[in-house]
Amino acid sequence: MKKFLPKALLVLVILAPFIFIETIIVTKSVDMPYQDGWTLVPVFENLDAHHYVTATKLLWYQHNEHRPFFPNLFSVIVGEFTRWNIKVEMLLNGVLALATFSIFIWYAKKSARKKAALYIFLPIMALMLFSPNQWENWLWGWQIEWLFCVLAGVLALALLDRKFQKASINLKLIAAALLCFIATFSVGNGFVFWLVGYIPLFANKYSRKKILLWTLGFVFSLALYFYHYEFLAPGPLKVHFIDYIQFIFAYIGSSFSQDLATAVTVGVVITVVSVLLVYKARVIDKMPDDKIAFPLGIMIFVLASDIITLHSRLSIFGPDGALASRYVIVSTLYTVAILLLLMQILADKFSLYLTAAILLPFVIGGYINNMTVLNQHAKYYASVKQCLVLPNPVHVCKQDAYPDVTNVTNWLEFVKAKHLAGF
Repeated sequence: MKKFLPKALLVLVILAPFIFIETIIVTKSVDMPYQDGWTLVPVFENLDAHHYVTATKLLWYQHNEHRPFFPNLFSVIVGEFTRWNIKVEMLLNGVLALATFSIFIWYAKKSARKKAALYIFLPIMALMLFSPNQWENWLWGWQIEWLFCVLAGVLALALLDRKFQKASINLKLIAAALLCFIATFSVGNGFVFWLVGYIPLFANKYSRKKILLWTLGFVFSLALYFYHYEFLAPGPLKVHFIDYIQFIFAYIGSSFSQDLATAVTVGVVITVVSVLLVYKARVIDKMPDDKIAFPLGIMIFVLASDIITLHSRLSIFGPDGALASRYVIVSTLYTVAILLLLMQILADKFSLYLTAAILLPFVIGGYINNMTVLNQHAKYYASVKQCLVLPNPVHVCKQDAYPDVTNVTNWLEFVKAKHLAGF
């Protein structure tokens, strides 16, 4: 009984943020496609007309820099069973985040030097992974693509790690390759998981043949991704060197703050800490490569995603583009990787408690502040829905829902006629 109670308390504490965010979705989200989400309507139109080939082609088409085939396919399948209830998609976003968190829990249990680290750091991870700072991911069904990519990629890295011993090497390699393929066709930076996959492959001494097969899978995925790919023109903003620096560090620090200056400062601190930790683990403590391959791979994925996002968004939105709420699920992984590394390095409880005492005020403060932002956006989406359900919604209301008023007018007629998405 004495052993059971602490474990039960830990489970309750780490599940509380997930349960809370799911409750927020149920009570405050709006059953309505918003912005990019409306682009799925043509798929439902073609399915309704039994034009299955055309519907499949629409799922495959490039969206901005992405080819979100798998998350969109998933959304359409769920939509067919739920009359495209967007709230179900949002709730599934939370479930996907929970699945990703479960991988980190597994890794932490396998690698932490002290059990106390689990009780100290896992609740912090939970608060960050289910933070209202990701309000777009909790209030837009469309953002399932980000959760899809992260889960697939993180699971792929976990399968390649030596700590996962429940399957043969061949089976793990095939499963990891399929997951990286799914990540690639979820969001534009998903292909990076193929690259960071080389870290556990080399660290865990996979054979040359298996590394060659991994490379062939990567090349095939990349070739398929860029088949008939259209590169977007750069934005209108004139970019200066300082803008690049601000964007890079703001992206990393965005999991703590949506203020540009604060996010940049936090991003610099986090980056310096991560470099020092990797140096201590590898050079001072002489940890084997396979022991740090998983957190290191996640860090490099975030940094590469940062650079890719910078390339596509800096000239459009400036440094503030790094603070987009949807990216927080990616930037949060950097801090999570640091915590996983700390669990392997810190051997005394004082250091663990001190680290938690430094982190918690920032995490909790950001959580509280961003609840206000989430509530504001939830009210705004509710007002847009109230307008759209009217027999003749005004022009401004349609434009709020989607920039192309002509398209959204036609799509709105369809969803109303078929009673989809709560219309």
